[in-house]
Amino acid sequence: PVKNPNEFIKAFLNDSTVQETIKVLNHNGNFAKLGLVKTFKAEKIKCSKISMDFFDRLEESGIVRNEGSISKCFDEYTDHFICSDELQKMLLIEESENFDLFSHEDRDEFLFRIFKHLVLGGPVCQYEDEINTYLDMTKLIYKDLVSVKKDIETGKLMISSEVFSISCVNDNAETLFPDEHPQNFFYLAVDSLRRHITVLYHAYVK
Repeated sequence: PVKNPNEFIKAFLNDSTVQETIKVLNHNGNFAKLGLVKTFKAEKIKCSKISMDFFDRLEESGIVRNEGSISKCFDEYTDHFICSDELQKMLLIEESENFDLFSHEDRDEFLFRIFKHLVLGGPVCQYEDEINTYLDMTKLIYKDLVSVKKDIETGKLMISSEVFSISCVNDNAETLFPDEHPQNFFYLAVDSLRRHITVLYHAYVK
């Protein structure tokens, strides 16, 4: 595990190679260098799921029909989004009958976060009618970002990567994200065993 996450993340963001490689979106809609990072806000993201069985409850609840199609609903408006199916309602509307299908702890899982980001999409997103499209892409991205290892004592597979979410640098969230939006994210997936760090970044543009 990362011994001192704050020092580690700051050193990574200010590394000369990282500074030349990572670009963030600015108000003009252009990608620019991150620049020197003096301060930042980061949190460790729970990352423990090793199976897509985590999402089986979507079918058990009726959000997804047996053949894999997502149940539709009348449009409901929430902050930033229009929900047109039961899956989106489950993700966004706390008063919906299926919101409690996933606990707050479940929703904190990195696997769930990736799934949610994909389902909600961007400003010109064309939503999918079949759940497998979302699940397949979630699995693909998750496998690319995190590593697994076998627990010596139990013989079971477990996640060996650590994931951090950065929401602000230099006391200014706009440095990373020009517009405030739930679909903004900057994740660092750290594999200490292989000494790899993978960045997943998205800035929502209105």
